[in-house]
Amino acid sequence: MGPSRRGPRRASCLRKNFERGKVMWFRPALAGVIVACVLAFPAWAAPDKAGRKDNEYESRTVSGTVFTAHSRPARSAVVYLYDERNKSVRTYITNQTGHYRFSGLFDSDDYEVYAARSGWTSKTRTISNFSNRQEFVINLKIFRRA
Repeated sequence: MGPSRRGPRRASCLRKNFERGKVMWFRPALAGVIVACVLAFPAWAAPDKAGRKDNEYESRTVSGTVFTAHSRPARSAVVYLYDERNKSVRTYITNQTGHYRFSGLFDSDDYEVYAARSGWTSKTRTISNFSNRQEFVINLKIFRRA
């Protein structure tokens, strides 16, 4: 048996239609479908980095003042905020009055806060996700390490 006549004939028909511009219709149609899908997917439905939607949480704030053992404001102390769920750490260097502030915290996560400055550290304080408060004021007192 020789080669089938359908194969070469079909290829030649496609080639003729391609040259006439009849086969090119699918490219604009495909681009239109892609644009429609992108525009139909609303940005508010996309979850953020932690897998939450914007309306599923309210932002929490933690602030306070770091004091030395002599009850003076500890300027340039480093305050550490540890997120127990994501295992991430955020830091803040206190200002001249010893004040610090962390905002944009998730209410469904537990956090630990402590301060340190050149051999001095504070006790670790915990913020539980079971608390319904949105603002926490936690003053920390640093002591010399033993």
